[in-house]
Amino acid sequence: MAYRQEEFVAEIVQESGVLKGRKPWIREANPGEVAVAERIEELSVLGDD
Repeated sequence: MAYRQEEFVAEIVQESGVLKGRKPWIREANPGEVAVAERIEELSVLGDD
């Protein structure tokens, strides 16, 4: 019967408006990851010669 409880929770949240206006979370790029990706791209271009 857990699926029924999930429906009730969704209804309560919707009707109460507690999440009204909330924007979904979006992962931001980590500067370190960007640097690594750029370096890999540089190395792959050098390796194509």
